[in-house]
Amino acid sequence: MGSMKTILCLTDYTPSSKIALGIAMRFAERLNYKIVLAHVEPIDRIEFQEDSRSKLYKFSDENVKNQSGKSDNLIQHELVYGNIIDQCELLAEKYTPSLLIIGKRKKKILEGIFWGESTQKIIDRVDFPVIIIPEEANEAPLTSIYYATDFSSGSISTLDVLLPWCSILGIKLHLLHVSETEEDEYKAIAKMKQILHSFAEDHEEVGMDFKILKGEPFAAILDFLSEYPEVMLAVTFHERSFWERLMEHSLVREITGAIKNPMLVFKY
Repeated sequence: MGSMKTILCLTDYTPSSKIALGIAMRFAERLNYKIVLAHVEPIDRIEFQEDSRSKLYKFSDENVKNQSGKSDNLIQHELVYGNIIDQCELLAEKYTPSLLIIGKRKKKILEGIFWGESTQKIIDRVDFPVIIIPEEANEAPLTSIYYATDFSSGSISTLDVLLPWCSILGIKLHLLHVSETEEDEYKAIAKMKQILHSFAEDHEEVGMDFKILKGEPFAAILDFLSEYPEVMLAVTFHERSFWERLMEHSLVREITGAIKNPMLVFKY
């Protein structure tokens, strides 16, 4: 792999996995990253290794050609067996990726493998950003990211990574905050303007702006995202934050079951 940075993309061949690979391709081509496309099979499928490997390569070839036709030396394939959480951790140790992309699959079909508690446990174990693709994600090109901030130091630090990505990828970045009171709204506007000013000089080309939502945070975010299913929501997990409380195991399934938006999760 050399010094080239890596994107780990987990696939289960569902529509959301196709979108995940498409996003991985865009990141890889613009950021000069390499993709490790991995599929995890149950251990009792190891005797069908040849068929499973053939399916992985076929999925890769078909979808990479649909995206750009540039497959040479861009994608490395990994077929592994066992528990997806453990295997994801082992793959992360092997390749030290800068980004993980996973897709959600339908319930009742290996429920939990790519979502729910398994997804949360994967996020808990890795120390790099994760993009989660819901089952009904929009296939339209990604043009905007709404980064939900609570103005904590960890939340602001994430912009040091997110802004350069948006600049290179040609993606518009919008800061997002939910104010529950009028007093909080005034303070939020002042803080947003301060953030824009502090980052404007180095990242003017991104054209970052902000939006303040009003009301109960959970409901306000769901209402907003339901109007814009094509945008990506970005959040940062850090100790005792609103987002950490929001994204507890049960609420992960609740919010992602209600939206079609891809979600980019940072950890601080």
